Amino acid sequence: MVSDFSTGAMSMGAVHKLKQQGRRSDPPLFMDKCGKITDDPNAFDQGGNVLFMGAEKHGYRGYAMSLFCEAWTATAGGHCNNTEFPQRQTFVLYVTDPEAFAGHDNYHQEMKRFLEHMRSSRVRPGFDAIRLPGERAYASLAEAKTRGVPLAPDQIEKLQSLADKHNLPRLN
Repeated sequence: MVSDFSTGAMSMGAVHKLKQQGRRSDPPLFMDKCGKITDDPNAFDQGGNVLFMGAEKHGYRGYAMSLFCEAWTATAGGHCNNTEFPQRQTFVLYVTDPEAFAGHDNYHQEMKRFLEHMRSSRVRPGFDAIRLPGERAYASLAEAKTRGVPLAPDQIEKLQSLADKHNLPRLN
């Protein structure tokens, strides 16, 4: 299983996107440097932080998961969220061989059963299926391979500017 997730209520990419668009989070997902909960993503750059997943109401669950991930990072010889280190994001690679426990066959059989159970769950109103993490990204990648990558006008402008700066052909 490969999992890419943030123990924060919002990824840093999403924080930067909110700031670029001049938007705020709904619900409030930030804490300013004085400890006040806010919806302003600029609080992060002013000594504040992103709340843990679960935000204000259930953030203690994200806090425990975050500590767990930081402990894995330290176990692997990495730097936990260290303000003196240029890269403050934590990366953990945790590898387990199912054969050392109940065996590969049991693992694959149980995961197949569990995923079928997940997919057979009730679907919330407004949704048509239960998706697993990563499925939307894989579908978007497949679509991009056949239809191209949609770009916003400001993204096209940035690319045109870079092309001009480096004497490359402009986009059509």
